[in-house]
Amino acid sequence: MINVSKCLNSIGKASFIEHFELYKRGIYESEKSNDNSGHIRQKFANRIFINRLDTEALRICATANISSEYKRKAEKLLRNYEIDDLPGINYSGYSLDKLLAIIHDVTVELRNRNIIRSKNILGDLCEYYVQQYFKEKDFLPKLDLVTLSNKNYDLIDSLTGKRYQVKGITQSETSNFAHHHPDENAFDFLIIVKLDKKYQITDMFMIDWNEFQQLKKVSKSKTVIKVNNYFKSKARRLL
Repeated sequence: MINVSKCLNSIGKASFIEHFELYKRGIYESEKSNDNSGHIRQKFANRIFINRLDTEALRICATANISSEYKRKAEKLLRNYEIDDLPGINYSGYSLDKLLAIIHDVTVELRNRNIIRSKNILGDLCEYYVQQYFKEKDFLPKLDLVTLSNKNYDLIDSLTGKRYQVKGITQSETSNFAHHHPDENAFDFLIIVKLDKKYQITDMFMIDWNEFQQLKKVSKSKTVIKVNNYFKSKARRLL
């Protein structure tokens, strides 16, 4: 019986997360280490991967007493693993009517779970992700959704009254405040959630109102935030 915790202790949890793909491919020793320690680390990593205990190892790292940076990386890797483990479905033989029926059924189920509440599925999903993430973290406030008629912010900390605007982006690096410019002091914090092609979180950033004023780009029709390296250097990375 493989003891995953002992294997991780021999590798080093931070090293396991930092060089996860190298360990997985069995090339950590040749790529990152010229001494015997690399051979030993790879040997214990092989035990984890050969016995398909990598998901368990990531769960241990995500809750371990290591830096928050590596814990966040472990959580990201774990989420990707859980999605990749889902069985693939070949839709090529499905008729248009059947595909549309599936979209309808999935949309209804997401509404029933209170994950989406409007036609803006991306926006609703990002609001849900933010609310759940804040709920799970003891060091973050608990947030409540506001009514859809509120255009300036999406979530509120009922204890302090702090207001949170949520914007989602996928492949784009730009978050648009389309069709309007935020009112003066419209929110206290802006959270930008970046999703991959499977709508899983890859990054989450937060800036306050003053930082938003410094970073925004304004045209006649809209206000834009570009999630570039300069933005990332100024923002607080939540995930």
